[in-house]
Amino acid sequence: MPSPGCLVDESTRDASLFSRYFPTTTTHHTGLMRSMTMSPPAATTPEPDGDDESHELLLQAQGHYISHRFEKAVALLKQAAKRGSVQAAVNLGAIYINGEQGKVPKDYPRACKWYLQALTLTTNATPINCTPDLLDIVQRFTDIFKLHQVDRDQNPFEWKQAYEKLRTMEKKLNQESDPVEPNDNETPRKEENYRRAIRIVILLTRGLMSYDISDHKKAASCYRKCISVPPSTLEESLSLQQTALLNLQQFLPNIPQDTATASPLSIDIPHTDAASLLTSPSTPSEDAKLLTDLLVSPVACANCGKEKLLMPICSKCKVIKYCNTQCQREHYKLHKLECVPKSK
Repeated sequence: MPSPGCLVDESTRDASLFSRYFPTTTTHHTGLMRSMTMSPPAATTPEPDGDDESHELLLQAQGHYISHRFEKAVALLKQAAKRGSVQAAVNLGAIYINGEQGKVPKDYPRACKWYLQALTLTTNATPINCTPDLLDIVQRFTDIFKLHQVDRDQNPFEWKQAYEKLRTMEKKLNQESDPVEPNDNETPRKEENYRRAIRIVILLTRGLMSYDISDHKKAASCYRKCISVPPSTLEESLSLQQTALLNLQQFLPNIPQDTATASPLSIDIPHTDAASLLTSPSTPSEDAKLLTDLLVSPVACANCGKEKLLMPICSKCKVIKYCNTQCQREHYKLHKLECVPKSK
């Protein structure tokens, strides 16, 4: 499995290309969200996406990339992105996140720029078309800030642009959300399900970004909003809301001393393909119970052994816990070899 933020799987480069967003007229390949997979069915492709010429540029770039002519592929993708192609912008973001040894250096601020362009193009539509692809783009984009690949001190312009884009995007998504009636236990329709999941990702990320600049009031507000988003049936969304709940605990009075001074944290676990995360419907009461399941007796960090009452849990296996982000990062290479998704 690729590491967090990794979009490139070298073993499948030629077979599956370098993003789910490349157009294709052949069979669709499945795989990890962060591997280079073929385009999904047209019904889930982000819109708008340029014109016929940008589509042709994407196909040409695809051929150059498969042949390891990365500089030519990048040049063609930039042309397509200028013509309004979301796919091209996303692929450029992926390339600059991962780099290509000796060809294209890693450049996180530049990756941020291209993901911002992709989100701007996608969110210009009214209403925003909430799909698995848009959720994937938001996850990739927010990972840049969760992993501090772009921070306000070193990249103030990109950081502020991203923070504002996430704010306005979440506000628009909230305004476009389906109304939720009291005691409404019905499963949300598919698009609303993804809208909620995207809002949860954005609000947790804004909370973390706010905390990073010592704006604790805003961070707490974002965590509260994240927790208050109506339940989504995407499993990872519940895990993110659990993290928001734990982070919010740091700002509340009357909590144990060992957690009162702890920094709000996030556990960055590799995302599986968003389309595969749909689980059986759950009721609000069940979700509320799950959100408080982590508030138990002290447990030990899987990396350093430190005990705390409140610790985020791996969103995939639901077993391994960490006391802070550094411990999670240090333990990731070992844990990924044995991490098994919790059975349904």
